[in-house]
Amino acid sequence: MTDFMALTNDFFDDDERLCRAVFHPSNICYIKENGKFSSAVFKSKNGLSVDRSANRNNREIVGEFIKRKSIHDYSAFALITVSICRFCTRDDLDPAKIVYKPLDENKYHTEIYRNYDNKRKIGESLTDGQAKYLANNAILLKPDVGVK
Repeated sequence: MTDFMALTNDFFDDDERLCRAVFHPSNICYIKENGKFSSAVFKSKNGLSVDRSANRNNREIVGEFIKRKSIHDYSAFALITVSICRFCTRDDLDPAKIVYKPLDENKYHTEIYRNYDNKRKIGESLTDGQAKYLANNAILLKPDVGVK
């Protein structure tokens, strides 16, 4: 069950999970042979879109993604924790920034940035090193975990 308080502000507990959808690629292999993600999964020009867990279990998180599209659109889901993002630093030791940005069609939508300007509401994409760190620490979930 969703925790209403988890969706009312930008506060994130260290143990809150963030989930990144990995779509079926046209010509890119996002999952390595060893079962780890390619860092490409965590690269985006406009902030890295994830869904926050808001006290939902993995089945509920993945199930919400599947409701918005089809199970056949996804190859996997990458699960990380807020604490992993907080340890994901760039060269000047600032941690990645997690910003809750709900959408009309997705109340769990959140974005991860290298840094973020709260006043202007814009941020920079993660560095290659940050993307690699997240990829190395992500847990792989199969799409069928969201099927009841």
